[in-house]
Amino acid sequence: MAEKSRTLSTRISWSSFAKFEERMNSHFFGRGIVARRRFVFRGMADSRWRLETTLDRYSGKLDLKDRTAIQGRLRSEFVREGLGYHSELRKLHDDEQDLLGRHHGLPSRYMDWTESPFIAAYFAFTDSRHDRPDPPTHVSIYRLNLGNLDVASRLSIKRETDLSWHNARAHEQQSVFIAGDDPSVSFDAVVGSGLTKYEIPASERWSVLSRLDSMGVTSAQLFRSLDGAAQTAALRIRPEMRGESHV
Repeated sequence: MAEKSRTLSTRISWSSFAKFEERMNSHFFGRGIVARRRFVFRGMADSRWRLETTLDRYSGKLDLKDRTAIQGRLRSEFVREGLGYHSELRKLHDDEQDLLGRHHGLPSRYMDWTESPFIAAYFAFTDSRHDRPDPPTHVSIYRLNLGNLDVASRLSIKRETDLSWHNARAHEQQSVFIAGDDPSVSFDAVVGSGLTKYEIPASERWSVLSRLDSMGVTSAQLFRSLDGAAQTAALRIRPEMRGESHV
């Protein structure tokens, strides 16, 4: 039986995105590049959500054997349907197919993270759930310190540098993919004190997206496609329609 939900992360609530940005600039970007790579980030639109994989949400908690079988069937169907769009798809290894599919919506045992706290913030604030009648009150941005973990036996970690030749999105999004080896144990229970959760008011959505736009963190940049360009245009114009300031 899967264990009950429990959160072991350190939780920090910020009164504004500006304070979060200040913290990142002083305590994260102030480090050298090698030291920064010990940290990865993940943005989520609702601070009440658990950290779990898309495969877990898709299929529920399964034992390892069933989970592996479902992933294999998903991968097989993805390759079958995707060959017309990516002629080299069959030549990729299983993990490469899984991760490429993950960036295009395929349920996967891998959870996607990024080396950039601001890219994580982008995904937290652009999520469509903010447009629903009952939007979240706070987003969450998780920071995971890989340097504090004994990850060899508990986590599988793939960085975009291993994938960028066939997955341009992974490169643009500075992606790091992480999977736990035991699906019956929650992710935050595995990583324990290495995880920090920042909570930021969701009401700042438009000012945050404007600030990220000024940094070059946009859909057009992260997806490098006409879809991304269209979403960037829509996100830029919508605040004006709502009579909201970008400042």
